[in-house]
Amino acid sequence: IWDYDVDETIKSISFNCYELDENNKWQAISGGGSLLAEAKQGRISLAFDKILDGIKISIQGKNGTISSSHESENSVDFSNMSYTTSFLSSQSNIEINKEIPIAIQIFDSDNEIFSGDVSMFYEPNEFEKYNYDHVYAVTVTFSQDGLE
Repeated sequence: IWDYDVDETIKSISFNCYELDENNKWQAISGGGSLLAEAKQGRISLAFDKILDGIKISIQGKNGTISSSHESENSVDFSNMSYTTSFLSSQSNIEINKEIPIAIQIFDSDNEIFSGDVSMFYEPNEFEKYNYDHVYAVTVTFSQDGLE
């Protein structure tokens, strides 16, 4: 759960899920949908086990809660893999139309996984040195644009 506080110009909040490809580029796997930012102060919560299996997002403001779900086609067999998830753990500056990583999930068939900080989203080449099987990310973006 993350608290947010934005000015009155913010009209929507959108979420995206990504998978890191073999060229260390983030590829969208779900998302793009936006929720109306009715409250200028509120809370965002995420609920998921494995990002690729789908996530539920809720935004709570003074007038209630709105929710959205994201699902993707999961054709990955995770049965022989360990995984770890890192979440945004400190305050983050909100920049209009800039994605803020709020979760990174790493899957690997080796016994050891380094759990990186979500800021590694901005430097995806950092994951290359660990040679993970799969890396996923969830981001949030605050926008002055309304719902599409």
